[in-house]
Amino acid sequence: MEGSSSYTSLYIFNRLLSSTVTDGTNTAGLASYTYDGKAPVNVTGMTAHDPAYTTSFLYRGNPSTVSTPTNTVTLAYDIGGNTTSSNNNGVGTSSTIGASTNYAAPSTLTTNSLSTSLSYSSFLGVTHATGPNGATASVIYDASARPSSTTSPSGAGTSLKRWIGLRSRRRHSTTPIGRSPRHNRTRQSESSSKTALASTAVDTLLSSGALVRSRTWATW
Repeated sequence: MEGSSSYTSLYIFNRLLSSTVTDGTNTAGLASYTYDGKAPVNVTGMTAHDPAYTTSFLYRGNPSTVSTPTNTVTLAYDIGGNTTSSNNNGVGTSSTIGASTNYAAPSTLTTNSLSTSLSYSSFLGVTHATGPNGATASVIYDASARPSSTTSPSGAGTSLKRWIGLRSRRRHSTTPIGRSPRHNRTRQSESSSKTALASTAVDTLLSSGALVRSRTWATW
């Protein structure tokens, strides 16, 4: 569909088609994409929706397949652009989207036969998530729609407090018994150091010319 006027006429441009990496001699594919491979699913009663965008309106620029060296994901959408189902190497996930969220967020996610139900605040922040075994996690927000406390399925609670000054922003959280905040900071520091080292190594290879990233974009 590259160069298709069906996309350019709708001002849909620069969709990523593929991404590769090369050392100058050998080239390996990182990912490839296809778009709008399946007609969207109709939803009766969807509000805040342009009725012109029916199931016959195919050109939307939504990825329908995403392929990497290790897996392929296929996706399907409804007329509002919500993802209704996905399949990741044979593992299927479907979502239920209805009037309770004004057709803007899923109320249920089901992978194979296991379902998770979600509840939301008025601004669509997740307030409760209940898993297939009935375990529930919850989130409470402050007046600025920021998480102020959470409760895990085991009952452990975390509170978040913020101090905002001219030079600093701090966050404090409670921790389960036996785990000190200092211990958590040490683990976070170790994780950050490992991430930084990996990122530096890749950047060094790229800057030296040992690796070259390449991406191909659709011209439509």
